[in-house]
Amino acid sequence: MIANQIGQQCDPKLHWWGLQWNPALFDFDSMSAEEEKKCWLDFQTAQYALMDVLSSNFATHEKQIIADHDPLVLTEKLIMQYSEMWDSKLLSFPDKAGYTPTLWMTTWLPFGYLCLHAISLKFDDTVVTDAISKCATLPS
Repeated sequence: MIANQIGQQCDPKLHWWGLQWNPALFDFDSMSAEEEKKCWLDFQTAQYALMDVLSSNFATHEKQIIADHDPLVLTEKLIMQYSEMWDSKLLSFPDKAGYTPTLWMTTWLPFGYLCLHAISLKFDDTVVTDAISKCATLPS
């Protein structure tokens, strides 16, 4: 999952953050609650693993970016900023009881991807290894 999505640009104005999900593997409309939970756990694990790598490598220089992308902090900020737009304009989510577009967008928050992209905007690492820009622009 992370290999397919890490290079995609996340946009809070787009359905599912603009991330592409392989429909053969991720048919959320047909998933059982157990399958959906496993997928969500895999997604969360990937986001936290990416944040761990970013924190380990950039915490001394990019404390604020990393702090801004803490999932609780980011969720609160994004709800205040986008909730009204999400609930009025984003309609194509799986029909699951109790879910609103805002709940979907925050449940599937790509905080690790967003942090990576924010850090990559600050660095031009093409001289050394360009590892950040390679990760941030992997083809989907």
